[in-house]
Formats: sequence, structure tokens, C-alpha cells
Amino acid sequence: MLLRLYPEQRRQASHSLWSHPLAGRTRQLNTLHNLRWSAIDHVSLILGILNQGGHLRALIVSDVHSNLEAFKSVIAHAGEIEGFDQIWLLGDLVGYGPDPSGCIDLLRQFDHVAVAGNHDLVAVGRIGLERFNMHAATAAEWTTGQLSEEDAEFLAELPVRCEVHDFTLVH
Repeated sequence: MLLRLYPEQRRQASHSLWSHPLAGRTRQLNTLHNLRWSAIDHVSLILGILNQGGHLRALIVSDVHSNLEAFKSVIAHAGEIEGFDQIWLLGDLVGYGPDPSGCIDLLRQFDHVAVAGNHDLVAVGRIGLERFNMHAATAAEWTTGQLSEEDAEFLAELPVRCEVHDFTLVH
């Protein structure tokens, strides 16, 4: 499922995007030319974030939930559009879906910055299952059982908040 922006939404989005300080001045990111939107299942991406050193093309992904096929599709689609320099994962790489290890492996193939989401945290015991409903708790227990020691260590080391240039990444 691709997220479609209708003309009135495009106009609204173009005027409501954030400002970013760049080399002592503020550059308004006000066109969808620099911002590409797509969504496949619960995975979303944004391309075209500027940093102080010039143009950094960041693929921003959140809520993959162990859906390897969707994650691969988003990465392939981003590569076809303009490519990207780095993946910024905003949490919930694992949970619910059938391939937590595959998603971790795929992310690790790219230059990335990642923060933990609640499903990542519960999979490695950093938060308890009491925060989850019955179905989410069952999926979280299954996910925990699928993780290798290396996968669990990767998730356990994810921060819940991260600063990248002038951006704060959280779930």
C-alpha cells in the first residue's frame, strides 16, 4: 500500500514541513521535491534531509515489525527513487512479523542509526510484557525465542533516543 498525497495535502505538507538550521541560516524544506513519501504496510520512508555538510539522503524507517519483505521493498524503492546514504530506524524493527533476524541482518548491511521501540525493548527484556495486550505479548515472546545471541545483543544496545546533527531520533 503506497501512501498517496492528494493535491490539497501536497500544498498543506509543503507549507508545514520543518525548518532546519544549515550553516548559520534556516532553510525551509518546503517542496515535496526534496521529500519523498511512501508506505508499505507499517514501514514509512522520507528522503531528502539536509545536514550541515551538504545533502544527506536519509531513509527514515519505523515500525518494520519483522516484516522482511516490506522492509526489502522500501529499501529497493528508496534506491530506485534517488538512493540514500544512511538508514535512520525509529524503532520497532522486530515484533509481530515472521523474520526478526532477517530484518536485523538487512539493517546491519547498511550504514544506519537506530533507536529502540517498545517491541525491540520487550524482545530483550528491557521492558516487561505487562505493557502489551495479550496478542502483542504472545508475539513478543515468540520474537524473543527467534533471536540469536547476536541479534539480542544488537537490540539490547539500541538507545531509546539519539541525536543526529540537529535531529532527535525517538520511537
